[in-house]
Amino acid sequence: MTRPFGTIATNKTEARESPVLMFQGISDFHLLQIDGTGTLASPTMAIYKEGGTTDLSSTLLAGSMSVSGRVIKTKTVQNLIGGSNYKVYVYFTDGGLPTVRQYLIVVPKFGVKPSKYQFAQDPYIMDESPIMVHPGQSPTFQVFVDGQGAIASETMTIYKGLEDSSSTNLSGVIVTVGRGITMKTIGSLVGGSEYIVYLMFTDDGKNTLRYLEIICPKLGV
Repeated sequence: MTRPFGTIATNKTEARESPVLMFQGISDFHLLQIDGTGTLASPTMAIYKEGGTTDLSSTLLAGSMSVSGRVIKTKTVQNLIGGSNYKVYVYFTDGGLPTVRQYLIVVPKFGVKPSKYQFAQDPYIMDESPIMVHPGQSPTFQVFVDGQGAIASETMTIYKGLEDSSSTNLSGVIVTVGRGITMKTIGSLVGGSEYIVYLMFTDDGKNTLRYLEIICPKLGV
């Protein structure tokens, strides 16, 4: 039986890790687990803005790739724009045969809830998220960052919708001891609103962040 031209029935190329969450201003690599038993070698990659036809590797990728067993470590992805999606193609040989995996990177704008998306990987969400904070409460949260590098250059913002409301809703200072970060105090929240807190920092020199979604209920409803 002849298959219709253009039909690929068994060549599954989407990485199991897709889609991946990232944010504007951070840089990170990804680990792709490849099924099978052959030897992986000669990895290369390319990145395109979704819907575009230009390879943006020269500006959006840095560093080198590596292989450990059946896991491919990608180059560092950087300089992404909020509100955009990107398609990444990873080429390699598997037991001597050329193959490819592709995955989607979703970069929400600041203020857009990441939880509205379904991600295979979300290393940036705080364990407590989402959390409920009532009007009149002024909590201070602490986050512990896994790893061994040095934490530095901590900054923090909070968004109500797409508006940066840090000047209204944040007070105090960030205090870091080792891998533990005590955030600024969050307050003056408006009942019936939702907020997103972004804690940005460098981890062993790499730009990264953690985020926390906050629900502030309207009292009496």
